[in-house]
Amino acid sequence: MFISWMFFKAHYPLPIVLSFLPVFIGTLISTYYDLQFNMFGLFCAVVSMFFTAIYQILVEHYQKVYNCDSLQLLFYQAPLSGLLLLIIVPFFEPISNLDKFMNFETITLILLCGFVAFFVNFSVFWVIGNLSAVAYNMIGHSKTLLIIFIGSFIFHEPLNQRQVFGLCFTMLGMTPSPSYTIGVDVGTGSVRCMIFDEKWAPVAQCQKPIRTFHSSSAPLEYEQSSEDIWEAICYCVRKSLEDKAFTSEELKRIRSIGFDATCSLVVIDEKYQPVSVSLSGSDEQNIIMWLDHRAHAEASIINSSSDEVLKNFGGKISLEMQPGKLMWLKRHLPKEQWERARHFFDLPDYLHFRATEQLDRSFCSSVCKLCYRSSVTTHGWDEKFWSKLDLDDLMANKCEKLGQIVRKPFSNSATDILCQKAANELGLPQGIHVGSPLIDAYAGALGGLACKSPIPDTQLSDRLVIVAGTSSCFMACSEKAVFVPGVWGPHYNVLIPNLWLSEGGQSAAGKSIDHVIQIHPAYNELKELAAKYDTSIFDVLNEVLTSLQKKYKLGNISFLSGDLHMTIDFHGNRSPLADAELGASITGLRFDTSLNNLAIQYLAVLQAVAYDSRHIIEAMTNAGHHFRVVQICGGLARIPLLTQIIADVAQMPVYVSDPNIDCVLLGSAISGQLVAEDAQQVQDLLNGIACPIETFMPDSKMTDFHKDKYEIYRLLQKTEIDSRQRMSKYCQS
Repeated sequence: MFISWMFFKAHYPLPIVLSFLPVFIGTLISTYYDLQFNMFGLFCAVVSMFFTAIYQILVEHYQKVYNCDSLQLLFYQAPLSGLLLLIIVPFFEPISNLDKFMNFETITLILLCGFVAFFVNFSVFWVIGNLSAVAYNMIGHSKTLLIIFIGSFIFHEPLNQRQVFGLCFTMLGMTPSPSYTIGVDVGTGSVRCMIFDEKWAPVAQCQKPIRTFHSSSAPLEYEQSSEDIWEAICYCVRKSLEDKAFTSEELKRIRSIGFDATCSLVVIDEKYQPVSVSLSGSDEQNIIMWLDHRAHAEASIINSSSDEVLKNFGGKISLEMQPGKLMWLKRHLPKEQWERARHFFDLPDYLHFRATEQLDRSFCSSVCKLCYRSSVTTHGWDEKFWSKLDLDDLMANKCEKLGQIVRKPFSNSATDILCQKAANELGLPQGIHVGSPLIDAYAGALGGLACKSPIPDTQLSDRLVIVAGTSSCFMACSEKAVFVPGVWGPHYNVLIPNLWLSEGGQSAAGKSIDHVIQIHPAYNELKELAAKYDTSIFDVLNEVLTSLQKKYKLGNISFLSGDLHMTIDFHGNRSPLADAELGASITGLRFDTSLNNLAIQYLAVLQAVAYDSRHIIEAMTNAGHHFRVVQICGGLARIPLLTQIIADVAQMPVYVSDPNIDCVLLGSAISGQLVAEDAQQVQDLLNGIACPIETFMPDSKMTDFHKDKYEIYRLLQKTEIDSRQRMSKYCQS
């Protein structure tokens, strides 16, 4: 610990330092009274201890510096160790009489010792690489105490009072103290922060709105401010700490922080100051939001190129992704404004930069939103692709503007620590671990996978996670690449190490539900009732639907919307049609402006979300995915009626997490702590969390009803597409 602090600038919270003292003293007492000491032996032991400490610290240091795993480092270190021993052995061993010892038994024992030594060394490298040299020594001291205890039992040597005192004193330092981790989520309209304890139970949380720049004169453009977002993050973290009344000692037990955010584009200059993405020239507006649709023409140009990159995006790139927006910026901004821009970040990577002052980028954002190439065999920026878009200047200086270093998820690096400036702004200790940044939907998927599946023995690839909020993302892992038309991916190594991930999506899920409710003439009446009874508008609507079901004596609440059908393509269709121009349709409207009619329209739009979900699930399963269970997390997971309808429509079990657990924030917090080399390590950690769930089983009696309504849903979409094509000769798109 002292050597790490002195020479490698390692920072250890005071509780860890204090816990080390009784371990050291207790082990010394137990060992002293178990063995006999002499001065020469003491000298050899001290020298050995010093060099062993240096060796263990270097094992930790080089695994982080070179971003390699334990087996890789051992592969390079072992031959060098063997060579050094070969040089030294002749001076200490009687090699002149070596032939007397070279018999079958001796050679067998030597080979056996070498075999065992490999696993001993591998375990040393693995523990140090995944934990730390200090943690490894704690485990080593535990082993020493265990040897003393077992030796006393086996050889019938009673422990004296001093040894017993030493054992007990040592155990005091190994008593676990509460630790905390923080998850931060930057959504479309707000920043949220949640602090979790070591059992992954939330202990404090805070939410703060963030500003969006949007004008009716530019209806497709949505912009935000990186400074406004960072200030909101700092407020939420500090307010959470204040509400929980964290003491200075508890602050030191905060181990990590993780960030997730929407896939919005952040632009800064060479001094890391904001650069405007707006024609207004205001540097405050330096983020193009994910839902911004200004780059329609640019996305069309990219898709017409038929570049090989598009294969990993369902055949078409979305205008919500960054290449089209970067192309728009270069084509429309003043030249000097474009040339000022030195760094382009996806928002999650920008937050990691603000926290660590490191310009590293993540596979998650770079692969999924910036077309970074990643497969089992290769990875890197595709210069030919960017050159086709007249954006080859982004490739200058080893791709500095997009990121020279792009890192795999949950990889270990010595640079993933909270810098002093960010620590001061957030009110946190410097040096805590900063996790791999994640897109918000991917954080939701990670948190969702931490919930225990209701079906035993399900693998990661058996589970479809729907992260449902303003928009919805359908996240599916697979061991092999599965290409689905209209579905983004497959992307390799973007969430679970060494697995592929496909992402279907609904551009407007929750937003469609809100829209249908808010444009209805009875909306004000609904709000008044919700305020009167101090409840949510959804609770009021569910109560109205339940009353109507009883009134008409219907076997299922879904039958109330038998004559009303709609789609949810208000903001285009992301998956699987990949049609940004598609509009929504509704049929069955009447001159009814009552609250009852609003409730039925609310039911119809929930069903439309479910039918659109079925369309995505069918496309993914037809292409090769195999799902046994569906999980919903995010804001829409708190509408039980929607969850049940999706179970009935998909005819699969659907489960949601405990209401107290927010899967997106949980996933963000998990990413703060998680360091993993493969999928099994991730799954082991997630299985250890196993958040409680509520399961909704499908009603087989509703199969035919939803089958007919689903076919009508698809017919409405086809009619919308055909109508647009027929009228295109008269209307400009």
